[in-house]
Amino acid sequence: MTGDTKEKMRANLLSGGGWIYWIMERGKKLLILMPILGVGLYFTVKNSQHHEGKEADFLAASIVIDEWEHSAGREDEKLERLQVLMNKHPELKARYEDRIANKLISLGDYETALPYAQNSLKRSSDLAPEWADFGRTTLLIGNKEYSKALEETVRLKSALDMSGENSLLRGFTLLRLASLHHELGNQADELAIWNDFEQAAIGKGSLDKETFDTINNHFTDRSVNLLDYIRYRKEALKQ
Repeated sequence: MTGDTKEKMRANLLSGGGWIYWIMERGKKLLILMPILGVGLYFTVKNSQHHEGKEADFLAASIVIDEWEHSAGREDEKLERLQVLMNKHPELKARYEDRIANKLISLGDYETALPYAQNSLKRSSDLAPEWADFGRTTLLIGNKEYSKALEETVRLKSALDMSGENSLLRGFTLLRLASLHHELGNQADELAIWNDFEQAAIGKGSLDKETFDTINNHFTDRSVNLLDYIRYRKEALKQ
């Protein structure tokens, strides 16, 4: 990658102001950027039926969480409003606590996120145990327990490899492994995973191409995508 190419990529990232720029410039890489849990949909479906008289509160909660998630800062008044609505209707906690945890973690507020994340993890342990394991690793990373997080992530990947299921979770787990290896200075291990992802992009990696495309779309910001970030990391590993 030439110096001009890297500067153009950097300019694109700066103008985008999105996820990948945040990863590269703020030092969190891909450690916690994917959702702490993937189980919110289970509970959204389970709790989709409202009782008469609750519609206004349920609609208000839906509007507030959407606005809050898309806001740039904390906007504590929205979080307080959500908490009031969840206290009034406890069934809303299953819908929104994981999303609240995600938002707070993205803001770096692990202390406030912790009770929401723990509650969501408890609910998910039976329905989606592997996603719950992924979520618990997110909390370890939030506490900067990177070695323990790496150990748990390797264990989770092994379980997913054996089961042959949850290909999307396996893809996110591989991303997290690469980022943990980067955080801990394990350059060869990080490089091997990035090479695997590049092969997956053409249908030859350990991930199927459909899973790769889904993950790539998750991290695409304007003209910059996951493959751009991988090329950036591979270039950095050569230095």
